[in-house]
Amino acid sequence: MRNTLHWLGVFAAAVIAGYFLWAATNTLRLQDLYALTSTWTIAAIAFAALVYTSIIPISGMAWAVLLRRYGEALPATQLATILAVAQLGKYVPGGIAQPLGRGVLSSRLGVKLRPLVVSMTQESVLTIAASVAVGTTMLAISPRGVEQIPLAYQSFALFGMLIAVVSVLVVACGSVLLPEIVRRQAWISRILDAMGPALGARATLAALSAYAANYILIGVGIWAIGQTLGLGANGSYSLLTAAFALGWLIGFVVPGAPAGLGVREGAMSMVLANGMAQHQIVDFVLAVRVATLAGDGICFGFGVYSLRRINRGRSCGAP
Repeated sequence: MRNTLHWLGVFAAAVIAGYFLWAATNTLRLQDLYALTSTWTIAAIAFAALVYTSIIPISGMAWAVLLRRYGEALPATQLATILAVAQLGKYVPGGIAQPLGRGVLSSRLGVKLRPLVVSMTQESVLTIAASVAVGTTMLAISPRGVEQIPLAYQSFALFGMLIAVVSVLVVACGSVLLPEIVRRQAWISRILDAMGPALGARATLAALSAYAANYILIGVGIWAIGQTLGLGANGSYSLLTAAFALGWLIGFVVPGAPAGLGVREGAMSMVLANGMAQHQIVDFVLAVRVATLAGDGICFGFGVYSLRRINRGRSCGAP
């Protein structure tokens, strides 16, 4: 069953990435790429990259909240350093390099294995829930609203929202909310065990709000990119933020590409397909990818510098 789901995921990733490549090769012309080299667009990409780096300190604070529930009291600055250094691991095919890197760095700073695994599992659940919440809310308030989603997929969106709500409640309150017949299922039991004990309403809300803030802030940067590319009213802040949040979600949950490369772009293209010209969409998603790549590079650089300072301080303080 697991192998079947894995290969279905890989197939879905190939289809979505293939859609983006098809759109790019059939609509992208050399003159279209000139828009990405304009002074204002380059400035907007740089601005978006800097805004994107805010996800590291915000996520570090959220991670500190999760770990404190299990007796691990590392400073948010150290946790942000771990996140920044491990950030480039998501570009390694296989999807294991980033969590493995976080695990190794965390253990060196004294985080125990059980709190580490539980907190990272809860982080994934809450980050996915935040992407669903921000993506669907922004899509609903965008000029064309949920009409951006094809009718055939609206039921999937509703189901995704339901799953996200249930997942957040389980993280906050534990499995007591689930019927006994559900909890008895072996695979659900394993998932609940990985999610750990109840996090509590206050900690859950704090972490969920932080992860939602990441998408909202990133939206500011990509909106600036959209304006320099001439998207105008078609590229509203709400629509572009929704496209990024939902595109990130698809790229995260569907295996088959490092950092969702191609998959995220394909999903964003699908969300934006009804509102703007195809070549504008391709320009936009390429510019967003450049901005996030640059942002990850900046985060990694500062993370390495900060980690060296932490290690130097630990060495000086050692008996």
